[in-house]
Amino acid sequence: MAAFPPGTDEELARWRQYVDSCDRELSRIRRERAHLLAWLAALHPATAVLTVDPGSEGVRRLRLVVGGWPMSWPLRSADLPLFGHVRHAGPGTPPATPDGDDGADQEEWLRRHTQLLALEGAVHSALTGHDTTGH
Repeated sequence: MAAFPPGTDEELARWRQYVDSCDRELSRIRRERAHLLAWLAALHPATAVLTVDPGSEGVRRLRLVVGGWPMSWPLRSADLPLFGHVRHAGPGTPPATPDGDDGADQEEWLRRHTQLLALEGAVHSALTGHDTTGH
């Protein structure tokens, strides 16, 4: 791509096209994330609940307990129709995330839990002789 002199209409148009492309990709990723969260909620119906984010102006969070660990994710209002199968929290429901949680603990727990589940599948395959990985 040819370089345009700074501040020209051509340079501005090129940057606008780049920003628009990034916006489209971010929208696609957010929508895919929402679908994955809705799927997780369907896999964990006993603990899946929609809560209102404390201190926010009605921001909803998906709260799940997976493997004994409470986790939650903020949801965009545009994605709420995907969560029609999830019950809404009643009054007095604990906050969706512990105070001061920045998500790092949740990410670490998810990484370890995923490794354990993968290991469990490998052990099961080795013991039974059945390949559960689909390979």
